[in-house]
Amino acid sequence: MKNKILGLLMIVCLIVLTGCNKVPKLANGQELVARIDGKDITVEDLYDAFDNQNKTSALINLIDKFIAENEIETNDDIIDKADAQLEQIRYNFESTGQDFQQALKSYGFNDEDELLDEIIIGIKIQKVAENYYKEQLTDKEIETYYEEEIFGEMDVRHILIKPEQKDNDEEQKEAIEEAKKRAEEVIAKLDEGANFEDLVEEYSDDTGSVEDGGLIKDVSKDTHVLEFFEASLELEEGEYTKTPVKTTYGYHVILKVKQDEKPSLEEVKDMIVDELVAEKMNDATTNPTQVAWAEVRKSYNLEFFDTNLKTTYEANISLLNTKN
Repeated sequence: MKNKILGLLMIVCLIVLTGCNKVPKLANGQELVARIDGKDITVEDLYDAFDNQNKTSALINLIDKFIAENEIETNDDIIDKADAQLEQIRYNFESTGQDFQQALKSYGFNDEDELLDEIIIGIKIQKVAENYYKEQLTDKEIETYYEEEIFGEMDVRHILIKPEQKDNDEEQKEAIEEAKKRAEEVIAKLDEGANFEDLVEEYSDDTGSVEDGGLIKDVSKDTHVLEFFEASLELEEGEYTKTPVKTTYGYHVILKVKQDEKPSLEEVKDMIVDELVAEKMNDATTNPTQVAWAEVRKSYNLEFFDTNLKTTYEANISLLNTKN
């Protein structure tokens, strides 16, 4: 039973220490990894030097690599992502004056291709976790997201009043209050029948939209600050905000021009699924990738034949579940 796990671990050890070269054997068949005067160090010695945590980690890495390769095809998209990551890693080393090729060797890689292979495996491991959460999504989750988060895009006009930047907190508070008063002045003039576009030209600090009468097209939750989006959403077409809308940019007065019909669920379902999976993968309160992989290994009927490694693995999973 130990030999099965030992064989797996030896692959890792030999790749790191010998670069997949042939290694000498002792008379008893054990393979050498190193030798000093008076001592032959074998693969068995190396295995015994690892504690159970390190042995378990090495074993799980091998298992996960096998599953990831089995589950995810190496397509052009994955290769492009891996190439981009490799370029970034190279840049990070070279931009600090380090020799990238020497750095590769110091981390156990013979060349860039070996590192690229590891990057590809990392991408596949991430993809397996994403697919796990995708399979766990329910129709109710998708429908709830659709009802609460999907809206037709809007065209609006707005007038932005930016507070002047001051040198101290007290003066800045006064500048913010003055900006709010100017926005309220705009609303008062609209109430009296003033033309919105005329007021844009007179008041707005948004130089990018002034020439278009303050027009902003395709307002959505993803592309605009939340306060601006929510205020626009509440308006009827042709209606303007009755109180100034505060955002990080300043105070806005918003006039809704039009709103597109909400897209059908079928049209946006793939996008919703991607968004929900991303939310699950980015959940800071859990270890989403580890949680997913614990379940994926179960589906492959993971079975331990070394009781120490089994105990260590189960303890790690138990701790993971406790954190969740």
